[in-house]
Amino acid sequence: MKEIDGLFYKAIEDMVFPSASLLVFEKEKILYQNIYGSFTYEDKRPVDKESLYDIASLTKPLVVSLLLAFLYQMDEIDLEDELGFYFKEYKKPEKLGITIREMLNHRSGLPSYREYFKEIPEDRWGLPIARDVIIRNVLNENIENRGKTVYSDIDFIILGYLIEIVTTTCLREFFIESIAKPLALRSSDFCGNQQFRKEDRMVPVSENYIGVDDENSRAMGGIAGHSGLFSTVDEVHKILLEVFNSYNNKDFRIFKPPVMREVLKKSNDFQSGLFRGGFDTPLLEGSQYGDYFLGETIAHLGFTGTSFAIDLNSGFGIILFTNRVCPDRTNMKIREFRRLIHNTLCQIFYHIEG
Repeated sequence: MKEIDGLFYKAIEDMVFPSASLLVFEKEKILYQNIYGSFTYEDKRPVDKESLYDIASLTKPLVVSLLLAFLYQMDEIDLEDELGFYFKEYKKPEKLGITIREMLNHRSGLPSYREYFKEIPEDRWGLPIARDVIIRNVLNENIENRGKTVYSDIDFIILGYLIEIVTTTCLREFFIESIAKPLALRSSDFCGNQQFRKEDRMVPVSENYIGVDDENSRAMGGIAGHSGLFSTVDEVHKILLEVFNSYNNKDFRIFKPPVMREVLKKSNDFQSGLFRGGFDTPLLEGSQYGDYFLGETIAHLGFTGTSFAIDLNSGFGIILFTNRVCPDRTNMKIREFRRLIHNTLCQIFYHIEG
């Protein structure tokens, strides 16, 4: 498709990102797929379908939300469980009543982000003591806007830790056993797994660093609930197809339909732009997912320049990976490009008026 490819080539020329991987699909059918650019602007090695991208906050729904769904299915948790049941820090008066579902939907009242990594000498990043410092800090973080939707890394650092408490195993190991193996994912893993650190395949992030871009995740060893997973568009397609099939009671492998529908249940005051079980939903106007993903769409953006969106009715979806943070994470040209490419792809492939 010359029109699509031309937009990507121009984006690379305009330094929106050095590389990109695109997959457009309808259910299991791939409508269009291509890769563009090189590892960095200086390193001209072309990326390929096996290149691994730091998917950043896509870790939240694709790992934490789905692992919580798995635990819910196994009757190990309830989404209405209060955090005080698991953590003494949530037995304080100002934190009473905060539930797993509220945290999933970014409505606990916790702040969006804190630079916890600055409290830890960099030579201790990745050690258990660094992880313990961050866990202690997030559990003692003050509630600021209870009941208001505030997108928060802190919610998901806590939820990732909660999964480890319930399962008595590492978040990564539980993901591999419960999600990756059943879906035959071979390239999706946390960069904290040293055997997985494949520098010849991992696409660099800010300052040409090879590894997870987020410093809090990096300090925690690259395994955290808010960020840390590396993957390919093909494997994210497999995950989203499982979510779609389960939600629609089709050929699911892991999640029973009532479980997925409960996890993705809309709140009573739901409106466009709010979260459903940790998945984002597009705004009615000005969405980075474009103007055509509405209704039953679930989606998410990643800080590094990654995103996905899928319509739970039709199964139409777009997965876009870039390393727009390379070499400078202040580069925000991706926002305009995302809208443009999503609108263009929907006009070509999505059978709607536009």
